[in-house]
Amino acid sequence: MVCEHSSIEAEVLERIKPRKSDYEHVGQVVSKALKLIDEVLSEGGFTSYEVRIEGSYAKDTWLRGELDIDVFVLFEKDDCLGNVSVFVEKTVPALLRRGVRVELRHAQHPYVRLLVDDLWIELVPGCLVDDPDNIITAVDRTPFHTEYVKSRLTGEQRDEVRLLKSFAKGISVYGAEVSVRGFSGYLLELLVAKYGCFRDVLRAASSWKPPVIIDLGGIDLSVLFEKYPDSVMFVPDPVDPDRNVAASVSSRSLASFCLASRMYMRGPSRRFFHVYKPSPPSRLAWVMGTRLENTVAVLFRLERPESPSNVWGLASRMKRLVSSLLTSHGFKVVDVRPFVDSENNVVLVVVELESSKRSYVLREGPSVWDPERSLRFVEKYLARSDAFGPWIDDEGKLKVLIRPKHSTAASLLRERLEAMLPASMRKRVKSISVLEGLEAMETAEAVDPGWAAIFVLKRPHWLGDG
Repeated sequence: MVCEHSSIEAEVLERIKPRKSDYEHVGQVVSKALKLIDEVLSEGGFTSYEVRIEGSYAKDTWLRGELDIDVFVLFEKDDCLGNVSVFVEKTVPALLRRGVRVELRHAQHPYVRLLVDDLWIELVPGCLVDDPDNIITAVDRTPFHTEYVKSRLTGEQRDEVRLLKSFAKGISVYGAEVSVRGFSGYLLELLVAKYGCFRDVLRAASSWKPPVIIDLGGIDLSVLFEKYPDSVMFVPDPVDPDRNVAASVSSRSLASFCLASRMYMRGPSRRFFHVYKPSPPSRLAWVMGTRLENTVAVLFRLERPESPSNVWGLASRMKRLVSSLLTSHGFKVVDVRPFVDSENNVVLVVVELESSKRSYVLREGPSVWDPERSLRFVEKYLARSDAFGPWIDDEGKLKVLIRPKHSTAASLLRERLEAMLPASMRKRVKSISVLEGLEAMETAEAVDPGWAAIFVLKRPHWLGDG
Protein backbone atom coordinates (compact mmCIF):
# COMPACT_ATOMS: atom_id res chain seq x y z
CA MET A 1 0.00 0.00 0.00
CA VAL A 2 1.27 3.44 -0.96
CA CYS A 3 0.02 6.29 1.23
CA GLU A 4 -0.23 9.74 -0.31
CA HIS A 5 0.99 12.72 1.70
CA SER A 6 0.25 16.38 1.35
CA SER A 7 3.16 18.81 1.56
CA ILE A 8 2.13 19.50 5.16
CA GLU A 9 2.25 15.81 6.12
CA ALA A 10 5.60 15.38 4.41
CA GLU A 11 6.90 18.38 6.35
CA VAL A 12 5.54 17.02 9.65
CA LEU A 13 7.02 13.59 8.98
CA GLU A 14 10.39 15.18 8.33
CA ARG A 15 10.23 16.71 11.81
CA ILE A 16 8.95 13.70 13.76
CA LYS A 17 10.62 10.71 12.10
CA PRO A 18 13.86 9.60 13.76
CA ARG A 19 16.98 10.17 11.67
CA LYS A 20 19.81 7.72 11.22
CA SER A 21 21.79 9.50 13.91
CA ASP A 22 18.82 9.16 16.30
CA TYR A 23 18.69 5.40 15.77
CA GLU A 24 22.43 5.12 16.32
CA HIS A 25 22.30 7.17 19.54
CA VAL A 26 19.31 5.28 20.95
CA GLY A 27 20.94 1.97 20.05
CA GLN A 28 24.05 2.92 22.03
CA VAL A 29 21.97 3.97 25.06
CA VAL A 30 19.92 0.76 24.91
CA SER A 31 23.08 -1.37 24.84
CA LYS A 32 24.44 0.52 27.83
CA ALA A 33 21.11 0.21 29.67
CA LEU A 34 20.82 -3.53 29.05
CA LYS A 35 24.33 -4.07 30.41
CA LEU A 36 23.48 -2.00 33.49
CA ILE A 37 20.17 -3.85 34.02
CA ASP A 38 21.88 -7.23 33.73
CA GLU A 39 24.38 -6.21 36.44
CA VAL A 40 21.63 -4.92 38.72
CA LEU A 41 19.46 -8.02 38.32
CA SER A 42 22.42 -10.27 39.02
CA GLU A 43 23.32 -8.25 42.12
CA GLY A 44 19.68 -8.49 43.28
CA GLY A 45 19.88 -12.28 43.11
CA PHE A 46 17.35 -12.70 40.32
CA THR A 47 17.54 -15.78 38.10
CA SER A 48 15.38 -17.40 35.40
CA TYR A 49 14.16 -14.28 33.62
CA GLU A 50 14.09 -12.80 30.14
CA VAL A 51 14.82 -9.15 29.37
CA ARG A 52 12.80 -7.74 26.47
CA ILE A 53 12.55 -4.32 24.86
CA GLU A 54 8.92 -3.38 24.24
CA GLY A 55 6.88 -0.31 23.39
CA SER A 56 7.17 2.12 20.51
CA TYR A 57 10.94 1.61 20.21
CA ALA A 58 10.55 -2.11 19.61
CA LYS A 59 7.73 -1.46 17.12
CA ASP A 60 9.58 1.45 15.48
CA THR A 61 6.64 3.83 15.83
CA TRP A 62 8.40 6.33 18.13
CA LEU A 63 8.68 10.04 17.52
CA ARG A 64 11.97 11.87 17.37
CA GLY A 65 12.88 13.40 20.72
CA GLU A 66 9.97 11.74 22.53
CA LEU A 67 11.17 8.30 23.45
CA ASP A 68 10.87 6.42 26.71
CA ILE A 69 12.35 2.95 26.33
CA ASP A 70 10.30 0.13 27.83
CA VAL A 71 12.41 -2.73 29.16
CA PHE A 72 10.48 -5.68 30.58
CA VAL A 73 12.02 -8.19 32.96
CA LEU A 74 9.84 -11.29 32.58
CA PHE A 75 10.22 -14.00 35.22
CA GLU A 76 9.34 -17.67 34.96
CA LYS A 77 5.78 -18.36 36.10
CA ASP A 78 6.73 -20.57 39.05
CA ASP A 79 8.06 -17.70 41.14
CA CYS A 80 6.96 -14.72 39.08
CA LEU A 81 4.79 -12.89 41.62
CA GLY A 82 7.38 -13.40 44.33
CA ASN A 83 10.04 -11.76 42.15
CA VAL A 84 7.70 -8.97 41.08
CA SER A 85 6.84 -8.14 44.69
CA VAL A 86 10.50 -7.55 45.63
CA PHE A 87 11.67 -6.17 42.30
CA VAL A 88 11.80 -2.52 43.31
CA GLU A 89 13.39 -3.05 46.71
CA LYS A 90 16.15 -5.18 45.18
CA THR A 91 16.92 -3.11 42.07
CA VAL A 92 16.69 0.47 43.35
CA PRO A 93 19.57 0.24 45.90
CA ALA A 94 21.82 -1.35 43.26
CA LEU A 95 20.99 1.45 40.80
CA LEU A 96 21.54 4.18 43.38
CA ARG A 97 24.93 2.71 44.31
CA ARG A 98 25.93 3.22 40.68
CA GLY A 99 24.82 6.85 40.75
CA VAL A 100 21.83 6.28 38.47
CA ARG A 101 18.92 8.71 38.71
CA VAL A 102 15.85 6.68 39.67
CA GLU A 103 12.12 7.41 39.96
CA LEU A 104 9.49 5.05 41.35
CA ARG A 105 6.26 4.49 39.45
CA HIS A 106 3.12 2.52 40.23
CA ALA A 107 0.77 0.54 38.02
CA GLN A 108 -0.60 -2.87 39.02
CA HIS A 109 2.81 -3.32 40.64
CA PRO A 110 5.56 -0.80 41.43
CA TYR A 111 8.26 -0.39 38.79
CA VAL A 112 11.39 1.67 38.22
CA ARG A 113 12.19 4.55 35.90
CA LEU A 114 15.89 5.24 35.40
CA LEU A 115 17.86 7.78 33.41
CA VAL A 116 20.64 6.44 31.19
CA ASP A 117 22.53 9.25 29.50
CA ASP A 118 19.67 11.40 28.15
CA LEU A 119 16.96 8.74 27.86
CA TRP A 120 14.50 7.45 30.42
CA ILE A 121 14.18 3.69 30.74
CA GLU A 122 10.95 2.19 32.10
CA LEU A 123 12.09 -0.99 33.85
CA VAL A 124 9.00 -3.12 34.40
CA PRO A 125 8.73 -6.59 36.00
CA GLY A 126 6.27 -9.16 34.70
CA CYS A 127 5.73 -12.83 33.99
CA LEU A 128 6.90 -14.95 31.09
CA VAL A 129 3.79 -16.57 29.60
CA ASP A 130 3.35 -18.48 26.38
CA ASP A 131 -0.28 -17.53 25.79
CA PRO A 132 -2.07 -14.16 26.31
CA ASP A 133 -5.00 -16.12 27.81
CA ASN A 134 -2.75 -17.09 30.72
CA ILE A 135 -1.39 -13.71 31.79
CA ILE A 136 -0.59 -13.21 35.47
CA THR A 137 0.14 -9.46 35.57
CA ALA A 138 -1.26 -6.68 33.41
CA VAL A 139 2.01 -6.21 31.51
CA ASP A 140 2.30 -9.83 30.40
CA ARG A 141 0.27 -9.29 27.23
CA THR A 142 2.52 -6.43 26.04
CA PRO A 143 5.05 -8.68 24.26
CA PHE A 144 2.16 -10.17 22.29
CA HIS A 145 1.03 -6.65 21.34
CA THR A 146 4.54 -5.86 20.12
CA GLU A 147 4.72 -8.96 17.95
CA TYR A 148 1.24 -8.37 16.52
CA VAL A 149 1.98 -4.77 15.51
CA LYS A 150 5.37 -5.68 14.03
CA SER A 151 3.71 -8.40 11.94
CA ARG A 152 0.91 -6.10 10.68
CA LEU A 153 2.63 -2.80 9.87
CA THR A 154 4.90 -2.19 6.93
CA GLY A 155 7.79 0.24 7.17
CA GLU A 156 5.68 2.85 5.42
CA GLN A 157 2.76 2.30 7.78
CA ARG A 158 5.01 2.93 10.78
CA ASP A 159 5.36 6.46 9.43
CA GLU A 160 1.56 6.65 9.17
CA VAL A 161 1.39 5.78 12.86
CA ARG A 162 3.85 8.59 13.57
CA LEU A 163 1.61 11.08 11.76
CA LEU A 164 -1.44 9.80 13.63
CA LYS A 165 0.36 10.06 16.98
CA SER A 166 1.44 13.63 16.24
CA PHE A 167 -2.14 14.45 15.23
CA ALA A 168 -3.58 12.94 18.43
CA LYS A 169 -1.00 14.80 20.52
CA GLY A 170 -1.75 18.01 18.65
CA ILE A 171 -5.45 17.86 19.54
CA SER A 172 -4.74 16.70 23.13
CA VAL A 173 -6.31 13.22 22.92
CA TYR A 174 -3.15 11.09 23.04
CA GLY A 175 -2.87 8.70 25.96
CA ALA A 176 -5.10 6.21 27.76
CA GLU A 177 -4.26 7.54 31.24
CA VAL A 178 -7.06 8.95 33.40
CA SER A 179 -5.81 12.53 32.91
CA VAL A 180 -6.52 12.30 29.16
CA ARG A 181 -8.86 9.34 28.60
CA GLY A 182 -7.84 9.31 24.97
CA PHE A 183 -6.19 7.13 22.35
CA SER A 184 -3.28 4.93 23.41
CA GLY A 185 -0.34 4.37 21.10
CA TYR A 186 -1.43 0.75 20.64
CA LEU A 187 -4.95 1.85 19.63
CA LEU A 188 -3.54 4.23 17.01
CA GLU A 189 -1.32 1.42 15.67
CA LEU A 190 -4.37 -0.83 15.35
CA LEU A 191 -6.26 1.91 13.50
CA VAL A 192 -3.46 2.20 10.96
CA ALA A 193 -3.34 -1.59 10.67
CA LYS A 194 -7.09 -1.50 9.97
CA TYR A 195 -7.31 1.45 7.55
CA GLY A 196 -3.82 1.49 6.07
CA CYS A 197 -2.92 5.18 5.96
CA PHE A 198 -3.09 8.26 8.17
CA ARG A 199 -5.56 10.00 5.88
CA ASP A 200 -7.75 6.91 5.63
CA VAL A 201 -8.02 6.77 9.44
CA LEU A 202 -9.10 10.43 9.49
CA ARG A 203 -11.50 9.89 6.60
CA ALA A 204 -13.18 7.06 8.50
CA ALA A 205 -13.23 9.01 11.78
CA SER A 206 -14.93 11.95 10.07
CA SER A 207 -18.18 9.99 9.98
CA TRP A 208 -17.91 8.09 13.28
CA LYS A 209 -20.59 8.42 15.93
CA PRO A 210 -20.83 6.47 19.17
CA PRO A 211 -20.77 3.66 19.71
CA VAL A 212 -17.87 3.37 17.26
CA ILE A 213 -17.20 -0.27 16.42
CA ILE A 214 -13.95 -1.19 14.70
CA ASP A 215 -14.18 -4.69 13.25
CA LEU A 216 -10.74 -6.24 13.00
CA GLY A 217 -12.20 -9.31 11.36
CA GLY A 218 -13.49 -12.60 12.73
CA ILE A 219 -13.91 -11.45 16.33
CA ASP A 220 -17.18 -11.81 18.25
CA LEU A 221 -17.86 -8.40 19.83
CA SER A 222 -20.83 -9.45 21.97
CA VAL A 223 -18.56 -10.10 24.98
CA LEU A 224 -17.12 -6.58 24.74
CA PHE A 225 -20.58 -5.00 24.69
CA GLU A 226 -21.46 -6.80 27.93
CA LYS A 227 -18.10 -6.22 29.59
CA TYR A 228 -17.81 -2.51 28.68
CA PRO A 229 -21.41 -1.21 28.65
CA ASP A 230 -20.36 2.44 29.06
CA SER A 231 -17.74 2.53 26.30
CA VAL A 232 -18.21 4.92 23.38
CA MET A 233 -15.72 3.02 21.21
CA PHE A 234 -15.08 -0.70 20.76
CA VAL A 235 -11.84 -2.06 19.35
CA PRO A 236 -11.22 -5.72 20.27
CA ASP A 237 -7.66 -6.53 21.21
CA PRO A 238 -6.50 -9.04 18.56
CA VAL A 239 -4.25 -10.56 21.23
CA ASP A 240 -7.04 -10.80 23.82
CA PRO A 241 -10.46 -10.42 22.10
CA ASP A 242 -12.30 -10.03 25.43
CA ARG A 243 -10.44 -6.77 26.06
CA ASN A 244 -11.55 -3.43 24.59
CA VAL A 245 -8.44 -1.47 23.55
CA ALA A 246 -10.58 1.69 23.33
CA ALA A 247 -12.19 1.33 26.77
CA SER A 248 -10.39 4.43 28.05
CA VAL A 249 -11.64 6.74 25.28
CA SER A 250 -14.08 9.31 26.69
CA SER A 251 -16.92 10.98 24.82
CA ARG A 252 -14.95 14.24 24.83
CA SER A 253 -11.82 12.64 23.37
CA LEU A 254 -13.79 10.74 20.74
CA ALA A 255 -15.72 13.87 19.76
CA SER A 256 -12.49 15.88 19.55
CA PHE A 257 -10.86 13.23 17.35
CA CYS A 258 -13.89 13.06 15.02
CA LEU A 259 -14.29 16.84 14.68
CA ALA A 260 -10.55 17.40 14.21
CA SER A 261 -10.48 14.66 11.54
CA ARG A 262 -13.40 16.31 9.76
CA MET A 263 -11.78 19.75 9.94
CA TYR A 264 -8.40 18.44 8.79
CA MET A 265 -9.85 16.60 5.79
CA ARG A 266 -11.66 19.79 4.81
CA GLY A 267 -8.57 21.96 5.21
CA PRO A 268 -5.23 20.37 6.19
CA SER A 269 -3.10 22.57 8.41
CA ARG A 270 0.08 22.34 10.48
CA ARG A 271 -1.82 23.43 13.58
CA PHE A 272 -3.30 19.92 14.00
CA PHE A 273 0.14 18.39 14.71
CA HIS A 274 1.89 18.57 18.04
CA VAL A 275 5.17 19.92 16.68
CA TYR A 276 3.29 23.10 15.73
CA LYS A 277 1.18 23.31 18.88
CA PRO A 278 1.31 26.93 20.13
CA SER A 279 2.54 27.82 23.58
CA PRO A 280 -0.29 28.84 25.92
CA PRO A 281 -0.70 32.61 26.29
CA SER A 282 0.51 34.14 29.52
CA ARG A 283 -1.61 36.17 31.97
CA LEU A 284 -4.76 34.24 31.23
CA ALA A 285 -6.64 36.33 33.79
CA TRP A 286 -6.36 39.28 31.42
CA VAL A 287 -7.79 37.19 28.60
CA MET A 288 -10.81 36.25 30.74
CA GLY A 289 -11.79 39.86 31.40
CA THR A 290 -15.13 40.08 33.21
CA ARG A 291 -15.51 36.28 33.08
CA LEU A 292 -12.95 36.22 35.87
CA GLU A 293 -15.65 37.40 38.31
CA ASN A 294 -17.55 34.15 37.73
CA THR A 295 -14.58 31.83 38.23
CA VAL A 296 -14.06 29.85 41.42
CA ALA A 297 -11.65 27.06 42.27
CA VAL A 298 -11.24 24.48 45.01
CA LEU A 299 -7.68 23.58 45.99
CA PHE A 300 -7.34 20.15 47.62
CA ARG A 301 -4.03 19.37 49.32
CA LEU A 302 -3.49 15.64 49.77
CA GLU A 303 -2.20 13.99 52.92
CA ARG A 304 0.54 12.01 51.17
CA PRO A 305 2.00 11.36 47.69
CA GLU A 306 0.01 9.03 45.44
CA SER A 307 0.53 7.67 41.95
CA PRO A 308 -0.57 10.03 39.14
CA SER A 309 -3.32 7.61 38.05
CA ASN A 310 -4.74 7.50 41.59
CA VAL A 311 -4.63 11.28 41.93
CA TRP A 312 -6.39 11.76 38.60
CA GLY A 313 -9.07 9.28 39.63
CA LEU A 314 -9.56 11.31 42.81
CA ALA A 315 -9.62 14.53 40.78
CA SER A 316 -12.46 13.20 38.60
CA ARG A 317 -14.53 12.43 41.69
CA MET A 318 -13.80 15.87 43.15
CA LYS A 319 -14.88 17.50 39.91
CA ARG A 320 -18.23 15.70 40.02
CA LEU A 321 -18.78 16.62 43.68
CA VAL A 322 -18.02 20.32 43.17
CA SER A 323 -20.20 20.53 40.07
CA SER A 324 -23.06 18.64 41.71
CA LEU A 325 -23.05 20.86 44.82
CA LEU A 326 -23.12 24.07 42.78
CA THR A 327 -25.80 22.82 40.40
CA SER A 328 -28.05 21.55 43.18
CA HIS A 329 -28.06 25.05 44.69
CA GLY A 330 -29.04 26.82 41.50
CA PHE A 331 -25.67 27.90 40.12
CA LYS A 332 -25.30 27.29 36.39
CA VAL A 333 -21.96 25.68 35.56
CA VAL A 334 -20.45 26.78 32.24
CA ASP A 335 -17.29 24.67 32.47
CA VAL A 336 -15.51 22.65 35.15
CA ARG A 337 -12.10 21.01 34.89
CA PRO A 338 -9.71 19.32 37.28
CA PHE A 339 -5.99 20.10 37.34
CA VAL A 340 -3.37 17.92 39.04
CA ASP A 341 0.07 18.71 40.41
CA SER A 342 1.32 15.28 41.52
CA GLU A 343 4.70 16.58 42.63
CA ASN A 344 3.09 18.90 45.19
CA ASN A 345 0.18 16.57 46.07
CA VAL A 346 -2.39 19.05 44.83
CA VAL A 347 -5.72 18.76 43.00
CA LEU A 348 -7.37 21.94 41.72
CA VAL A 349 -10.96 21.97 40.43
CA VAL A 350 -11.70 25.16 38.47
CA VAL A 351 -15.26 26.20 37.68
CA GLU A 352 -16.65 28.92 35.42
CA LEU A 353 -20.25 29.87 36.19
CA GLU A 354 -22.83 31.95 34.38
CA SER A 355 -22.79 34.00 37.57
CA SER A 356 -20.98 33.34 40.84
CA LYS A 357 -23.49 35.51 42.74
CA ARG A 358 -27.22 35.25 43.28
CA SER A 359 -29.47 37.80 44.93
CA TYR A 360 -32.68 35.79 44.51
CA VAL A 361 -33.67 32.41 43.15
CA LEU A 362 -36.87 31.87 41.16
CA ARG A 363 -38.90 28.84 42.20
CA GLU A 364 -41.71 27.68 39.97
CA GLY A 365 -44.66 26.02 41.65
CA PRO A 366 -47.68 24.08 40.45
CA SER A 367 -50.65 25.37 38.50
CA VAL A 368 -53.44 26.95 40.51
CA TRP A 369 -55.69 24.33 38.88
CA ASP A 370 -53.98 21.69 41.03
CA PRO A 371 -55.81 22.42 44.31
CA GLU A 372 -53.80 20.37 46.80
CA ARG A 373 -50.29 21.11 45.50
CA SER A 374 -50.97 24.80 44.92
CA LEU A 375 -52.32 25.21 48.46
CA ARG A 376 -49.25 23.50 49.96
CA PHE A 377 -46.97 25.75 47.86
CA VAL A 378 -48.72 28.93 48.99
CA GLU A 379 -48.76 27.97 52.65
CA LYS A 380 -45.08 26.99 52.55
CA TYR A 381 -43.82 30.27 51.16
CA LEU A 382 -46.24 32.58 52.99
CA ALA A 383 -44.55 31.40 56.15
CA ARG A 384 -41.03 32.25 54.95
CA SER A 385 -39.54 35.68 55.62
CA ASP A 386 -36.93 35.19 52.89
CA ALA A 387 -39.58 34.83 50.12
CA PHE A 388 -41.20 37.38 47.81
CA GLY A 389 -44.54 36.11 46.58
CA PRO A 390 -46.06 33.80 45.66
CA TRP A 391 -47.66 35.29 42.56
CA ILE A 392 -49.55 33.87 39.59
CA ASP A 393 -48.02 34.10 36.12
CA ASP A 394 -49.83 34.43 32.78
CA GLU A 395 -50.33 30.66 32.53
CA GLY A 396 -51.83 30.34 35.97
CA LYS A 397 -48.70 28.90 37.60
CA LEU A 398 -47.44 29.93 40.99
CA LYS A 399 -43.97 31.46 41.36
CA VAL A 400 -41.89 32.80 44.21
CA LEU A 401 -38.55 34.58 44.67
CA ILE A 402 -36.32 33.31 47.48
CA ARG A 403 -33.30 34.94 49.01
CA PRO A 404 -30.72 32.08 48.90
CA LYS A 405 -28.84 30.99 51.98
CA HIS A 406 -25.62 31.14 49.97
CA SER A 407 -25.45 34.24 47.82
CA THR A 408 -22.08 33.30 46.30
CA ALA A 409 -20.67 30.08 44.92
CA ALA A 410 -17.57 30.52 47.06
CA SER A 411 -19.55 30.73 50.32
CA LEU A 412 -21.51 27.61 49.38
CA LEU A 413 -18.35 25.66 48.65
CA ARG A 414 -16.64 26.82 51.84
CA GLU A 415 -19.58 25.83 54.04
CA ARG A 416 -20.84 22.62 52.43
CA LEU A 417 -18.18 20.89 50.34
CA GLU A 418 -16.04 19.30 53.05
CA ALA A 419 -19.07 17.68 54.67
CA MET A 420 -20.03 16.17 51.30
CA LEU A 421 -16.74 14.30 50.87
CA PRO A 422 -17.10 10.55 51.34
CA ALA A 423 -15.07 9.16 54.23
CA SER A 424 -12.72 7.37 51.82
CA MET A 425 -11.93 10.70 50.15
CA ARG A 426 -11.82 12.78 53.32
CA LYS A 427 -8.99 10.73 54.83
CA ARG A 428 -6.86 11.42 51.73
CA VAL A 429 -7.39 15.20 51.85
CA LYS A 430 -5.25 17.35 54.15
CA SER A 431 -6.92 20.71 53.51
CA ILE A 432 -9.46 22.43 51.26
CA SER A 433 -9.22 26.05 50.10
CA VAL A 434 -11.77 27.92 47.99
CA LEU A 435 -10.29 30.52 45.64
CA GLU A 436 -12.07 33.21 43.65
CA GLY A 437 -11.43 35.27 40.54
CA LEU A 438 -7.83 36.27 39.96
CA GLU A 439 -6.42 33.97 42.64
CA ALA A 440 -8.31 31.00 41.17
CA MET A 441 -7.04 31.62 37.65
CA GLU A 442 -3.46 32.36 38.62
CA THR A 443 -3.36 29.15 40.64
CA ALA A 444 -4.68 27.15 37.68
CA GLU A 445 -2.08 28.73 35.42
CA ALA A 446 0.67 27.83 37.88
CA VAL A 447 -0.51 24.21 38.19
CA ASP A 448 -0.95 23.51 34.47
CA PRO A 449 -0.65 26.41 31.98
CA GLY A 450 -1.65 24.25 29.00
CA TRP A 451 -4.94 23.05 30.43
CA ALA A 452 -5.60 26.45 31.99
CA ALA A 453 -5.35 27.99 28.51
CA ILE A 454 -7.87 25.49 27.15
CA PHE A 455 -10.19 26.31 30.06
CA VAL A 456 -9.96 30.06 29.40
CA LEU A 457 -9.93 30.16 25.61
CA LYS A 458 -12.59 27.43 25.19
CA ARG A 459 -11.87 27.12 21.47
CA PRO A 460 -9.17 24.51 20.73
CA HIS A 461 -6.25 26.01 18.82
CA TRP A 462 -6.73 23.49 16.00
CA LEU A 463 -10.14 24.99 15.14
CA GLY A 464 -8.28 28.08 13.97
CA ASP A 465 -9.53 31.66 13.95
CA GLY A 466 -12.59 31.06 11.84
